[in-house]
Amino acid sequence: MALSAQQQKETVVEVTSCPGHEKVRALVNELLVHSLGARSGDVGFEHYVAELRGVIDGLQRGDDS
Repeated sequence: MALSAQQQKETVVEVTSCPGHEKVRALVNELLVHSLGARSGDVGFEHYVAELRGVIDGLQRGDDS
């Protein structure tokens, strides 16, 4: 179900209010899937990257071809 323009705006405003890590993750996932058309299975969070000695908070997995 796509988010309306008003829902997108409200979601972005909520994300920028720094509501906490888990809420931000949920809101970003909602924007990616319901506004930008990403497949839920292709969205990952907290991907460990050894070169950075840390994690990437959110990413969309691409086609490896």
